[in-house]
Amino acid sequence: MLEIINLAKWEWFRLRKQTDCLVLGILCLLIPVLVLTVSAWLNQSQFIIETSIKYFEAVTTVMSAITPALAIVLAAIVHAADLQGGNCRTLAARGNLRSSILAAKALTVALVLLAYHLISYLMAGLPALILEPHFEGWDTGIANAGAAYLNSLLYLALGIALSHWRQSTAFTIGIGIGLIAFEAIAYPLAGLLSELLDWPLAELTAWSIRGVAQGLQGQSESIARAWYIPVVAGYAVVLAGAALTLFRKFDLRPGRD
Repeated sequence: MLEIINLAKWEWFRLRKQTDCLVLGILCLLIPVLVLTVSAWLNQSQFIIETSIKYFEAVTTVMSAITPALAIVLAAIVHAADLQGGNCRTLAARGNLRSSILAAKALTVALVLLAYHLISYLMAGLPALILEPHFEGWDTGIANAGAAYLNSLLYLALGIALSHWRQSTAFTIGIGIGLIAFEAIAYPLAGLLSELLDWPLAELTAWSIRGVAQGLQGQSESIARAWYIPVVAGYAVVLAGAALTLFRKFDLRPGRD
């Protein structure tokens, strides 16, 4: 365990020195502010559109949509880049266990995602507390906040597993984001075809990665919301196990392409 913690400290030191990660973090933190601004404008513009948006709940909904992509990108930066550049081989040559190397990388990104969620919700929560003193929608918003973080861990496991496909940062990001985009199109389309053609597609897609993620958000009626927690955990364990198996099986690249 001490080895994992020391490696995680090193990963964090390297990560916070990368300018692209800093820029990505700043841009992502601006999203809750943007959501609050748009929500406040819509609530005040009743003569344009009659709506009542719950600020904190709106932010958690948006966060659950963007954090899967963020998790994929961070997994690519932290792990695929090191596979591509040969840093994983260097760490292994120093006597570190491959399981410890992989666990340290996953732990680093998981903590970064946790910090991102907490800071974003704090940025959204304080103004929402002023704008919505009656706490309308806060119970749902807090539940969705926890679900969004669990979903991000699921996509983190997916990103780490994808990193071993070509051991390429760009390829991992491209495939990961492409899969998220495909799910975003295919999942509603499957629901529409289920209604029009009476096919059981909606029931089948409910168990895809996007399906269980939405189920955890309370957007599925297949099973009770709480039961999706072990389902999501099971997906993450399977993906993490696949990543560890691949990491142990294949030779590590000796240097940068």
